[in-house]
This record gives sequence, structure tokens and C-alpha cells, in this order.
Amino acid sequence: LDVSGSMRQIDIPPSRLAAAKKAALSFIHRQKASNQIGIVAFAGIAQLVQPPTTDPEELETAIMLLNTGRGTAIGSAIEAALEAIDEFSQSPGVETGDTGTGARLPDTGEKAYAPDIIVLLTDGVYTTGTHPLLAAEGAVEKGVRIYTIGFGTAEGGFQEGDFFGRRGWRHGIDEETLRGIAEMTGGGDYTAGSADELEKGFDNLPTF
Repeated sequence: LDVSGSMRQIDIPPSRLAAAKKAALSFIHRQKASNQIGIVAFAGIAQLVQPPTTDPEELETAIMLLNTGRGTAIGSAIEAALEAIDEFSQSPGVETGDTGTGARLPDTGEKAYAPDIIVLLTDGVYTTGTHPLLAAEGAVEKGVRIYTIGFGTAEGGFQEGDFFGRRGWRHGIDEETLRGIAEMTGGGDYTAGSADELEKGFDNLPTF
């Protein structure tokens, strides 16, 4: 979850961060009781604020305690999530036909993915740390899919052409990079301009 200062904006009431917390909690409560979920929060740095757990109360407490900071270290967040998967998962990587759990898939020649996924929610543009596309290469190597959600409205973000003269930034989100992360890792990408759209984005995420 992005906790950069821009997440305090109220273009999505009561604030972007509050709406993101609510949607994340709804997603958590829809999971199977056996599913482990961890939380990485990022602003200028990325930190694992809740190691993977099946306890929804621990996850809710971690999310509700999140506060904002400066900077947007998207790539560092991906790296922190991958480190948590390596440490806590029994399936740090897969090859074709391997589910990462000891079971085998039919060898069709197509790539199989680890059961672990990363959900990356951000309202901004990478400003510090590892470049997001470089960090995503680590996910490709491990077979970990990344699902990206770009969050915010045009009114609350950069207008097109405002970001140091560069064009193509809608809602203040680097949609091209988020789409690239999703495509290279086999995940999906979504853009949400309201709390309802954010809920739908989470609804479209895979559940196991």
C-alpha cells in the first residue's frame, strides 16, 4: 500500500488512504481462512509492517495504523514483498509445471506461476529507490504475479503535461509503468478513480 503524502488528498472521500484501507480490508475478509496475507507500506522507503498471517485482526490493526510519509518507492515495495514471500512462503519460485507446493501441473510448455501474488496499490509516480520495472524482474524470476492498482482522480493528481513537461500522466499515476509491471509478471492492471472503482479492482483480483 502506498502511504505517500498524496494519499492524504480528499478527491476520493474521506481521503485516498481511508478509501484504500477500506478496500484492502474488504479484500482481506473475502479470503479463505488458510490464506496468508502480509502488508508492505511504502513512501520514501518500503517496510513490511505485517508479516504474512492468517489472522484478520492483526491485518486490520496494521492497516488502520498506517500513516503517510514523503516519497514513492514503488520498486522498493516490490522488493520488500518478494523478500517476505521468500522468507515466509514454501514456494519462493517455480519452473514450468511446478506449482511451488510440491504438486505438479501438466507439462504443456506454458509457464506456471507461484501461488503467491503481490497487489501493488499506488496513487503516484516512482520517485526513489529501485526502479519499479527493475524490481519487477525479480518477480518474473520467481514466477510471482503482480497486480497493480493506480488510484486517484484527474482533479487530485497531476494534469497531463504537468510532470516536468512529460505527457501521458493521467490522474498523477504512471500508468505505463504499472501496466508494464503487470504484463511482464503475468498479473493485471487496474485504474480506479473512485472508492467504488477501487472496490471493483480488488474484486477482480484472484482468490485462492
